[in-house]
Amino acid sequence: MNIIVRTDFAVEIGSGHLARCLTICDLLKATAGSITIATTTPPNPLHRKILDAGYKILQVPAGLNEADDAAFCYQWIHSQGASGWSMIVDHYRLGKMWESLFFREYKILAVDDMLREHLCHGLLDSNYRVSYDSLYTSKVPEACSLLLGPKYFPLRQEFIEQKKRQTAPRNHQVMVCFGGTDPTGETLKFLQQVQPEKFTYKVVLPSSHGQFEKIRAMNPPKNVEVIVNPPMAALMAESEIYLGSGGTITWERLYMGLPGLIVTVADNQVENAITLENQKLHSYLGHWNQVSYQHIEQRISDTFTDAKKTQMRKTAEQIVQPLVLSKLAFLLT
Repeated sequence: MNIIVRTDFAVEIGSGHLARCLTICDLLKATAGSITIATTTPPNPLHRKILDAGYKILQVPAGLNEADDAAFCYQWIHSQGASGWSMIVDHYRLGKMWESLFFREYKILAVDDMLREHLCHGLLDSNYRVSYDSLYTSKVPEACSLLLGPKYFPLRQEFIEQKKRQTAPRNHQVMVCFGGTDPTGETLKFLQQVQPEKFTYKVVLPSSHGQFEKIRAMNPPKNVEVIVNPPMAALMAESEIYLGSGGTITWERLYMGLPGLIVTVADNQVENAITLENQKLHSYLGHWNQVSYQHIEQRISDTFTDAKKTQMRKTAEQIVQPLVLSKLAFLLT
């Protein structure tokens, strides 16, 4: 069985779609033949991540409408030999129309968290919701396999392994991360505004960051360390508090039991940030254009009492479970 994954990733839309697709691919690669990532994203540092993982890249022409995008991928599959393919699509711009070209010939896994209509054989929506009853009624085929909630989150193996050997977090260490691309420039804003006194900050700087060179050239304040491409699971395990964006990293953080102070950097992160705050799973600082980091130390101290941190950790660790291969078996038959 060969697999084609249709997703995009860029500074404007972030790298979360690609991250969860690569994790799903890692689950499948032992039983799959070739795996190809189909994307309109021009070559950037994340392309190297795909190639290093052993996957191929299909460059899809930019600017196509949904039907033409599907036609391009369909024709490419047929040029490779039409039989023995399954599909994964993780893209907010592509949905039921795109999938309709493939549905009768190929197994499709749609990855989405926007409650949109899909024509697929399986749907993965890892967002946390108070209730999942009738969530996708009439939005997907009746026989569609529904994988709903963070108990099906595609979690990277490094987090599973790290949790087995997790040690006590370091007091007063704050992990700072605003995603793979940081589309609103929060990392730079934080470094320019923070006034460290009693906390140590470990700031994540991915090589795919939109302001990578500018940040690397900075002299950060005392007690602030900027780390390029750190091992994320290990950094979460040793940190006491997380300050950063929502998105895919939310479920990794919760799995590691790391209390968080969240800044949303995209509109589609807001609802989930509010829901999780209501469930006492983190504290929501606000949307990126409403947030200042000048007095962040006081906010952290006020928000995270020892009792609250302990409760958040216990609650968070019960929410997320890793997606396992058996739940994706329908793609391989």
